[in-house]
Amino acid sequence: MPPPSKREVLYDSTATTATHSISLDMNCAYRGFIILMDATAETDTASVTPSLQVQDGNGDWNDFWTAAAAITAVGNYSYLIYPGATATGNFTEVDGIPVPMRGSRLTFTHTDADPLTYSIVAYFLP
Repeated sequence: MPPPSKREVLYDSTATTATHSISLDMNCAYRGFIILMDATAETDTASVTPSLQVQDGNGDWNDFWTAAAAITAVGNYSYLIYPGATATGNFTEVDGIPVPMRGSRLTFTHTDADPLTYSIVAYFLP
């Protein structure tokens, strides 16, 4: 029997200009996840792009998935990344790709020096 879904706070609400990477070395019984990003304050032209990265044989990180649009405003953003998923519900973006749960990471790339205040919660799905 698969494990129940798992909720995990990945990043507490903080104003930041730094790029953050969060390891996804999770139980292989999870096949995908929902990422919830709550942006509560934005300054000037803040811009953050979520991506999923995997490590190649040389130790370099490469984008496996990148959000279709950067986050540039206050709001709630949700991403469903799960094998075979289709665009249903009120997600910001849905991608039906397989997810390598070991040796991958979520990265939130800041593209300028203006801070964005946000938090990130993930629901890992069996």
